[in-house]
Amino acid sequence: DDLLVELARRQPKSEKELLATRDMNRGEYRRSFPAMINAIQVGLAVPEQELPPVVKRTDSDNNPDEQVIGQLLGIALANRCAEMNVARSLVGTSADLRHLVRWHVYNDRQGDPPKLTLGWRAEVCGDLLEDVLDGKIALRVADVNSDHPLIFERVDES
Repeated sequence: DDLLVELARRQPKSEKELLATRDMNRGEYRRSFPAMINAIQVGLAVPEQELPPVVKRTDSDNNPDEQVIGQLLGIALANRCAEMNVARSLVGTSADLRHLVRWHVYNDRQGDPPKLTLGWRAEVCGDLLEDVLDGKIALRVADVNSDHPLIFERVDES
């Protein structure tokens, strides 16, 4: 959820700071302000040695072809998420898309499979993204006035 990500980034310590966060002025949220502030403080109090390791960037993160293909997949992912009313940030990041590109296009099978190909994420977008990478899906602009102006459609293989 974009709102949770924003709260994690801002780390508000007071109700006033919570209210300064976009969309936090809703009544149902205001009733939960004390619990939210407490949850943020509990999270901040976790000792650094108990936190998950930070993933370091690799040289492949600078591969321009991988980045361009990842951006195309990002458009496909954003479009699918909008269609399904799911926050894109919950489904996958740019790093997740690049991991899929390395795995699927460059056959770099080191480590775990891309999370975009597993579980509920695969159901939301996995087949679409892999089909885009395989050239089985074409992108076109349909209705520029639509909430979803792009259409990803299966290529006629005949």
